[in-house]
Amino acid sequence: MPKSRKGTVAIQSVKGRLRLCWSHEGKRYFLSLMQPDTTINRAEARLTATRIEEDIRTRNFDESLNKYRYGERKPNSIGALTLIDRFIKFKSSECVNDHETL
Repeated sequence: MPKSRKGTVAIQSVKGRLRLCWSHEGKRYFLSLMQPDTTINRAEARLTATRIEEDIRTRNFDESLNKYRYGERKPNSIGALTLIDRFIKFKSSECVNDHETL
């Protein structure tokens, strides 16, 4: 595999799956994207690589790599169990209100 330019993120195919590879402050990073090596997935990988390169340039790099993983959960998202629990509470209060008399 040819060596990448300094400050760039390389896209590699390992056993048919894509991963990103780069160095930052003397440390080597690998991010497995868990995606098959297809044209569309390579385009998405390039977007992620560009985001990492930009974050390194602007000193916003996330060393945990959580920021760059696919399927990242948003801080304000809720889980399925919480959503179901809220729905049940809402419906039970709605049923009580339907059966109230004036």
